[in-house]
Amino acid sequence: MATGRCLHVKVTDTGIGIPVEQQPRVFEAFKQADGSTTRRFGGTGLGLTISGSLVELMGGRLWLESEVGVGSTFQFTLDLGVSNLPVVEPDRKRFLNLPVLVVDDNHVNRKVLAGQCCGLGHAARDRRWRTRRTRRVGPGGSEWTAVSR
Repeated sequence: MATGRCLHVKVTDTGIGIPVEQQPRVFEAFKQADGSTTRRFGGTGLGLTISGSLVELMGGRLWLESEVGVGSTFQFTLDLGVSNLPVVEPDRKRFLNLPVLVVDDNHVNRKVLAGQCCGLGHAARDRRWRTRRTRRVGPGGSEWTAVSR
């Protein structure tokens, strides 16, 4: 590794915000600032604990800034090295025309993602997320299976 670079990532939301006295608690396993938010907003209380551990293992720092009624900004920094090794370009031909099955219950999401896959040279099909097992035969006789909820 040669010289390093500092990576600074910020994720901001305009949610309910977290009171200052409860902010340290959100980094503890299975804890949330307000227990009632679990039912309303989901989550187990592990995401920030795991994220904080990963950032710490990489020598970085994770923190938050928040204001009740305004939202929160979660941030981390990492000091990353820069490699002296040459960049190796992938063999893109190897990844052309792959059969891709896009499954989602939202029509717009399916069309956008299928369009992006086709634009990258893949054979994309889109299907609605259904409550059953679906089998389709794709280009070249390849079989696609989707197990839905």
